[in-house]
Amino acid sequence: VTVTEASAGTLTSGTVAAVSGVATFSGLIYTATADQQSFTLTANDDDGVGSDIATTDASAVISDVVATMLVFDTQPVPLITPSGEATALTTVPVASARDGANVVDTGYSTGITLTEVNGAGAAEMTATGDSDGSAATVTISPVSGVSTFTSMQITYTASGDANETYNLQASSGGLSTSDSSVLSATPAPDRDGDGVPDSIDEFPDDPMESVDTDGDGIGDGGDADLGSGVGIQVANAPGSCNFSGPVSASSTSKIPDAPGNVIPLQLSFVLAGCGSDVTITAMFGDPLPIGGVAYKVTSAGSWTPIPGAVINGNAVTYTVADNGPLDSDTVLGQITDPVTVVSPTPLQPQAQAIPTLTQWQLLVLVLACVITVFRVGRIDQYRT
Repeated sequence: VTVTEASAGTLTSGTVAAVSGVATFSGLIYTATADQQSFTLTANDDDGVGSDIATTDASAVISDVVATMLVFDTQPVPLITPSGEATALTTVPVASARDGANVVDTGYSTGITLTEVNGAGAAEMTATGDSDGSAATVTISPVSGVSTFTSMQITYTASGDANETYNLQASSGGLSTSDSSVLSATPAPDRDGDGVPDSIDEFPDDPMESVDTDGDGIGDGGDADLGSGVGIQVANAPGSCNFSGPVSASSTSKIPDAPGNVIPLQLSFVLAGCGSDVTITAMFGDPLPIGGVAYKVTSAGSWTPIPGAVINGNAVTYTVADNGPLDSDTVLGQITDPVTVVSPTPLQPQAQAIPTLTQWQLLVLVLACVITVFRVGRIDQYRT
């Protein structure tokens, strides 16, 4: 006796020999091509052998696919992500719950979670509809057994400066997990080598600075914190060079023996780990006097002109060497330098804008003058 069916699925072990007129199909297996697929079994004896018995149909059966594993239906793109930078996937991953025959379980509703695996670094991920509350994973509830990670972004930060590979792993309940294609994290561009990617470094060519909190154009390391563009900028410095302590701005009013008219402000700073000549730009906020001379000065009143210093606008630019004539200490690898500007002529106060009147204010002033003249004339007449 043979049983057949006419749906898109397939039957195995569909033929058995009858015993005492009864055929038992204990090993019969129906493999569906889709969840909730309907099929009907039709039994038939051997045609043309003995007495021919008419076929008979069983009741219709609905197949129920039960998921046992997860599968990536769509792989993430791009597969190369800059280390430490958020990468928006142009093709987002799609994962589905399937049975052993690779058929989707459309009734599966447990959330599918993506996690970074196999990488030495760490990843943060986001996606529309993420429901797990963790920055390290994204969980999307499946629709008809399929989870689509819409608008997904990955920020993978490598553990070092070399390329690193990693995968996304899909997991859900007790289903077998699935790993995505291999992704690669490449070091983000960092021209100055300070460990801060150029994309978020406000000073991409200055290894000593990366942030300007008050927006005055001077990095936080060299900012004297006056909020008006007063501070120190360093150029041509190696990555090991840094400010040792804050830059200070102090008054010059009590420093004795000035060789001329001194501006009110002196900047002092200490650099460590530079190991070579560096270029200093000292910014004083207000325009410096024309003809001024930059001086290195100590609190005891030792004044030394800075050779080669260039004054431009509110800034003085010069070169200083560790343990050179402008270095106030003898510690190897440390540069201490106080700087100010002296003018050979009296300092001119900043020009003040002359206030102006509007047309209505001028009209009122004219009328007031006319009335005053008229009243004075009347008083003169009266006295006469």
